Amino acid sequence: MKALSSEPRVVCYYTNWSVYRPGTARFNPQNINPYLCTHLIYAFGGFTKDNTLKPFDKYQDIEKGIQNRFDGLDLDWEYPAFRDGGKPKDRENYARLVKELRKEFEREAEKTNKPRLLLTMAVPAGIEDRQNSKL
Repeated sequence: MKALSSEPRVVCYYTNWSVYRPGTARFNPQNINPYLCTHLIYAFGGFTKDNTLKPFDKYQDIEKGIQNRFDGLDLDWEYPAFRDGGKPKDRENYARLVKELRKEFEREAEKTNKPRLLLTMAVPAGIEDRQNSKL
């Protein structure tokens, strides 16, 4: 395992709903000041409000992120198999998704000779939620 960098990170999130805000609150990717953050993470995408996975091309999405110079992807699925219509298989599927994304990020880093993209996740904050989610 490679040693973690001792350089400080200022990680910023760009949310997918920012472009839908009304008026001057609208925030597009071109509005991002590249000098404020050391890393930029696109948040969030992939699921609809009724918990179904919307179709997407994972490799194309990774390519788009790379082209737009994003530094990683944040997974915000805090309650797999636990709440909001979760299914028992969700826990295993989530682990599989994380492993697959990590593998793809490593492959991309080797191919481009650039640092591996960050893969982060939001996790439950409450002790009860953490115990029930068993991630």
